[in-house]
Amino acid sequence: MTNGQALAGVRVLECAGGVAGAYCGKLFADMGAYVARPAAEGGDALAAQPLALEAPQTAGLLHRYLNAGKAQASPEGPWDIVILGEDTDRSLCLPEPRIATLDISWFGHDGPYAEWAGSDLVVQALSGMSHPCGPVEGPPTFLGEHQATMVGGVAAFCAGVAALIGGRQPAGPAVLDVSIFEAVIIMSELQMANAVALAMPIPRLGVNRYLPTCPLSIHRCREGWIGITPLTPAQWQSFCDMLGLADFRDDPDLLPARTRYPHADRIEPEFDRVFPTKTAMEWAALGRAHKVPMVIVPDAQGILDHPIFQARQSLARFSAEGRTYRVPRTPLRLERTPPRLDLDSPPSSEASAPLPAAGDPFAPLAGIRVADFSMGWAGPLATRMLADLGAEVIKIEAGRYPDWWRSVDWSPEAIARGQYEESHHFSFINRGKQSLSLDLTHPDGLPLAKQLVAESQVVVENQAAGVMPRLGLGHDALSAGRDDLIMLSMSAFGSGNAWSDTRAYGSVLEQ
Repeated sequence: MTNGQALAGVRVLECAGGVAGAYCGKLFADMGAYVARPAAEGGDALAAQPLALEAPQTAGLLHRYLNAGKAQASPEGPWDIVILGEDTDRSLCLPEPRIATLDISWFGHDGPYAEWAGSDLVVQALSGMSHPCGPVEGPPTFLGEHQATMVGGVAAFCAGVAALIGGRQPAGPAVLDVSIFEAVIIMSELQMANAVALAMPIPRLGVNRYLPTCPLSIHRCREGWIGITPLTPAQWQSFCDMLGLADFRDDPDLLPARTRYPHADRIEPEFDRVFPTKTAMEWAALGRAHKVPMVIVPDAQGILDHPIFQARQSLARFSAEGRTYRVPRTPLRLERTPPRLDLDSPPSSEASAPLPAAGDPFAPLAGIRVADFSMGWAGPLATRMLADLGAEVIKIEAGRYPDWWRSVDWSPEAIARGQYEESHHFSFINRGKQSLSLDLTHPDGLPLAKQLVAESQVVVENQAAGVMPRLGLGHDALSAGRDDLIMLSMSAFGSGNAWSDTRAYGSVLEQ
């Protein structure tokens, strides 16, 4: 590890051609790999592309952002990884890498769509991302450029890192076929689970309407906008108390989340009546105080000025055309080997690192045990990916504290019918794992959890900030006496800042 970064010593050749390939290469570069781009014959089309058609002065900015910190070099090796972007000319004679070629395309190289031309709009439409969004009468709402391609770039990066862990294979380097379309379907898994559970297609219901969650909406305040997702009965009651909606607070039709949606047209006008009495900042502070998932919905300037992004150094520096910009920093926040903060820094060292011994080519994470304390969507999705790559994932729950994705309804009637085993969301996201019932608040539970961690290489958790340390399961406690434990903590806004205690679901972060 010559430069203190996770992928120092890894050599990557990125053959220009599309945002997904360039973003994949950027992730490697930001984590310390030496990434080189040979000059493309005829130039790179992305170099002339503006951020928006109505802003021609931004031509080339995205290209420079994606390629900051990469070297210009000839394709002669040796290379550990070769990246073929979605628009790379496959007829070129390219070198063979030591580990793997990441072959990124819109639809993969076989199947009925293999010969189709792709774009973000096309892939979003085919994946189901766009269908639920927008007015009832249509059209579905396009979610913007590069949503799909950057997901595809992340998928290719994950595949490449897994291949590096798996080592050099006796049969030769792997060719990993990465379909942007297949990668982005992950964004529609919730709708797919709902469709299976409800035995019906999920319709487009209009602005602020997303079956079955209600309310999941954005509202105008005296100044700014507020996003809300009060889901559990306790959150609903606290939310109604904040807004002074006593008639709604204990309404039996509104208390359980599953029965609120038919009443959306009755309750939403009352929200719109009350929210303009305060600013979005005031409402968000009340939400934190009452443990209700509510956040300010920022504009672009609000993101740049966001106090939490500043506190956590979430924005990197980037220079172009004599100006310095603040741009998203690679979010893989390894504490000991952090990603680059200054994107203008020169490319990493060209020195090669030794390769690990060859592992199972179809299960590169075989032999790694993951203690999974996560719940909901984000954490379990991460551990599902680890399981797909061969890791042994042990999911920890307790009868008293189950994964809330099983349900937020724990009425006697729901428990009596075994409703906690009916959740399609839970089944979709937790396949491929083992399960362990372990009450961390019981005197016998905590020692057993620590014993499991002692026999694991990875811990994943996405509890509210501070929960794991209070249980005695924080990183400092679990890593005492060992330096090989990897712990991934995924609280909504990170720990140690003014928003750490904000209650949040995925919808809140999207807002």
